Amino acid sequence: MKGQTIRETFATLGVIGSLLFVGLEIRASTNQARAAAYQEIGLATAMTHLEVDDREAELGVESLDEAAIADWSPVEWHRSFREYIGVFRIWETLHLQVEQNVLPEEALDRLGWSNGPNVMWQLPAFVCLWPAIRPNTSDELIALIEAARPSDLAPCSATVSGVWPD
Repeated sequence: MKGQTIRETFATLGVIGSLLFVGLEIRASTNQARAAAYQEIGLATAMTHLEVDDREAELGVESLDEAAIADWSPVEWHRSFREYIGVFRIWETLHLQVEQNVLPEEALDRLGWSNGPNVMWQLPAFVCLWPAIRPNTSDELIALIEAARPSDLAPCSATVSGVWPD
């Protein structure tokens, strides 16, 4: 009887030890996935900034000025459209990783992506391009962006061309 109790005790300790090991492995795996996700988003964000050429930087500054965007060519509108779509892919990936609990909610702040919807509506070029960007955007991001839209926002006053069929 004593031998059976000892065997059962060791068996129970073995099960507990196995569960602890599995728990530690899951935690380590989760931490590795989180670190990889941070790294990927961080690198993608950095590359977006590093790959900006002089004209793209100028377009970024001009996107703040209604008079400047009024003079944009179809090529400039299309280039800005592509830039926004690229940025939105990174933003959507980050939100998906938060939604799937790969990254914590604070990752948006840490990586500099939490204030985006408020900033977007301050850019006249974005206001003009939003109708073309919206169909290429996830429902979650659309909801975030449109929730931040000011009620007194003036409509686009520029003629946008080169982005969708005229």
